[in-house]
Amino acid sequence: MICNNCGTANNEDAKFCKNCGNNLAQGETTQPEQTTQQAQQTQTQTQLEQHIQYVTPEKMPRVENYLVFSILVTLLCCLPLGIAAIIKSSQVDKELAIGNYEGALAASKQAKTFNLIGVISGGVFVLIWVVVTFILPLLLAFGL
Repeated sequence: MICNNCGTANNEDAKFCKNCGNNLAQGETTQPEQTTQQAQQTQTQTQLEQHIQYVTPEKMPRVENYLVFSILVTLLCCLPLGIAAIIKSSQVDKELAIGNYEGALAASKQAKTFNLIGVISGGVFVLIWVVVTFILPLLLAFGL
């Protein structure tokens, strides 16, 4: 049975349209007749809505934000790079919240980069400090 309201094909024993809910009893309609163009627009819109796939957080792969690593780099290694990494880490969650998966991946990669540079620069600084504080005075004391 074809709906007079939207033109959707329904089962022969159906009392109401499965698309618009219109009463399918002959001669009775609960809503005024639509023009053919409006019926086609409604049907096209319904078809488009069926093809749209909404991305839910369960379907998206997890993006690491490196926040704990960023905080540790800030406290233990290099303050400026650690702060930059914390800012990028917080942007990961913001980008995911608005649905920008690519932006979240980019922010995650930048946070990781800032963290690694911070750890390396902190390690180099500690190494130079140990050489200047302990090894250099020993060499000078023994005349080497």
